[in-house]
Amino acid sequence: MSWPLVKLGDYIKPVTGKTPSTSNPDYFNGDLLWVTPGDFKAKLITTSARTLSKKAVDENKCNLLPKNSVIVSCIGDIGKAGILPNGGTTNQQITALIPNDDLNADYLYYCILDKKRELSNLANNAVVPILNNARLKTLEIPLPPLPIQKQIADTLDKADALRRKDQLLLQKYDELAQSIFYEMFGDPVKNEKGWPILKLSEVSNKITDGTHLSPKFLPSGIPFLFVSNIRNNKICYDTDTFISNEEFEVLVKRTPIEVGNILLTTVGSYGNPAIIEKTDKFAFQRHIAFIRPNHNLINYRFLFGIFKSQFVQNQIERKVRGVAQKTLNLLDLKEIEILLPPMELQNKYAETILIMEKLKLKMEQSISEADSLFSSLIQTSFA
Repeated sequence: MSWPLVKLGDYIKPVTGKTPSTSNPDYFNGDLLWVTPGDFKAKLITTSARTLSKKAVDENKCNLLPKNSVIVSCIGDIGKAGILPNGGTTNQQITALIPNDDLNADYLYYCILDKKRELSNLANNAVVPILNNARLKTLEIPLPPLPIQKQIADTLDKADALRRKDQLLLQKYDELAQSIFYEMFGDPVKNEKGWPILKLSEVSNKITDGTHLSPKFLPSGIPFLFVSNIRNNKICYDTDTFISNEEFEVLVKRTPIEVGNILLTTVGSYGNPAIIEKTDKFAFQRHIAFIRPNHNLINYRFLFGIFKSQFVQNQIERKVRGVAQKTLNLLDLKEIEILLPPMELQNKYAETILIMEKLKLKMEQSISEADSLFSSLIQTSFA
């Protein structure tokens, strides 16, 4: 059965988020969620990396959203969505869609997921895409009766729950890897095993960052990566930004693509390491650091493991500078302290992790298939 198509703007009230002055500490670290695009991790969003105070609301520095507001990213990665079951606030990259009584919030959430491509097409064509409220309200969605909306949402909720069980299992692999690290090397903070401590610069042959130039971007060619391409401690090569092979050959002289080198995000979402696991060509921006370990001194998988430890992450947190856009500069990165157990023990750790990574890869492939099936189910539900 087909349902009438209606304009989204006739059934929702859009509310764009705000960012209070970061120079006023009274606006932050309160009890209110302050959702940014990095907090979109599940359908229901109940936590955020940063929070706001009631004072920020009282002084009209942010918009307090009601419970069950559907929120959508409208700057950058257009169409990421979630629901605020307990209400909250968002920054200016996110618009809340407050549905009226004829539109179920859960149904609207899945509708937005189904219309992600259309939302991207409605945005402008700037380097950083922006979808304003006027265009957002023109989006057409199917509108069945409320009981049917709830039925569709319930079916998709059940399918989503099955898919997320595998994702939770994948997280257990990461937790297990961290446990193995601590079992073999002890707590790096306490260093109860008395391993030597060296600076990162002392165990590396090169520490630099991506290009400071402004490449000529092309619709196809060699992938050019940004901080957002370092996801879940892996390099994601999916991008719409490319450079020519000639320009790549110039840039790669500074940051050669070799298996075992490590990338580390240093601006905004800082402190996230990823190993270069294959020799596929790519270039990257200056907000990503490039580390070539001295393989005679340190196993790159061990270095990656200690980068993820609280020992190094605490150091990074102390060294970052800035407020609106926190940055870890190269000089401070080179001063990061690294434990250096015997190479034999490092290699044993690396062998164990490599076995786990192969198991993890199979799980990731299974999750990818589940994601594809879930996307197909959403499309079918709204076809």
